Amino acid sequence: MVKTWLRLVSLRVAIFGATLWAILSLNFLIPRLMPGDPALFLLGGEVETADPAAVEALRERYGLNQSLIAQYRIYWRNLLRGDLGYSLQRRQSVSEAIKEKLPWTLLLGSTSLLCASLLGLGLGIWSAWRGRVFEAASLGMAIGINAMPAFWVGLLLLANFASRPGGLPSYGAYTPWKSFALFSYEWLHDVGRHLILPAATLTLALVGDIILISNTALREVMTEPYLITARAKGLRDHTVLLQHALRNALLPIVARIGLMAGLMFGGSTLVESVFSYPGLGLTLYKAVIARDFPLLQGVLLVIVVAVLTANAAADLCYRLLDPRVRASS
Repeated sequence: MVKTWLRLVSLRVAIFGATLWAILSLNFLIPRLMPGDPALFLLGGEVETADPAAVEALRERYGLNQSLIAQYRIYWRNLLRGDLGYSLQRRQSVSEAIKEKLPWTLLLGSTSLLCASLLGLGLGIWSAWRGRVFEAASLGMAIGINAMPAFWVGLLLLANFASRPGGLPSYGAYTPWKSFALFSYEWLHDVGRHLILPAATLTLALVGDIILISNTALREVMTEPYLITARAKGLRDHTVLLQHALRNALLPIVARIGLMAGLMFGGSTLVESVFSYPGLGLTLYKAVIARDFPLLQGVLLVIVVAVLTANAAADLCYRLLDPRVRASS
C-alpha cells in the first residue's frame, strides 16, 4: 500500500512539474508574440516622437534588447530566485502588485464559488430528487443562465441596482474617500456593499453548470440497484438521499467545482473589468493593454499555479470519496 501511494504521488508530482514547465514556457513566449514594443509604449507609444536613446536605454534596463534565448534564461533564473520582475506600468515590483491585488480576487472568487456551490447543489439535487415541474424549471433556468455572457449580466445588474440614488456601489472594492479602521464594522460593511454586484454576477456565471452537473450526477445514481434496495427496506427519502445517493453523486460535482476554483482566477477578468474591481483579473487586463511583460507573466504564473493546485486537490478529494479509485491506483 505504501509503495503504491509513493508511486502514485511521484507520478502526480512529475505530471505537475512537466505541466508547470510547459505552461510557464508559454507564459514567457506568448507576451513576446504580441504586437507592439513595450519600451515605446512606456514612452507614450509614438514611434515618431520617441527618443531612440531613451528607447534603447529602457530595452537594456529590462533586457528587451537581448536574444529570446537569453531572455528565457533570465526569466527562469529570476523565477527560481523568486524575483518576478518590475512592473513597467505600475512602477513597482510584480510581487508587491500581486500581493496587493490577490486578496481581492480571493475574496470575490471564494464568495462567488461558495454561493454558486450551495445554490447549484441545492437546486440540482432537489430537482433530480423531486423531478417533474421543479426539475424542468430548474434545468431551464440553468440553461438560460449559461447562455448569458457574464459581462452582460453585470451590465444588467448595474442598470437595475446601481444606477438609482442610494443604490449599490458600481465600481471598486471600497469607497476611496472614506477612511475606516481595517476590519472594523464600517470597513466590512463598505467592502461588503461593493462586493454584492460583482459576486452576484460571478455566481450567476457559475451556478448554471453546477445545477446541470448535480442534476445529472444524481439522476445517474438514482438508477443504481442499491438505492432500490434501500427504499425496499423502508428507509426514509432523506436517509436514502443523504446516506446513500448523495455521496456517490458528489464525485463528478467535486471534480467540477475543483476545476472552477482554479479557473476563477482567470475567469474573473471580465467581471472585475465591468465593476473596476481591483483584483488580479483587472490587473491582467491592464497588463495586456500596457504590454507590461513582467506583470503579465507574474499574474499568469499565479493563475497557472492556482489551476494546477485546484486540479490536484480535486483529484485527491475524488480518491478520498471513492474507495474504488484508490484500489485501482
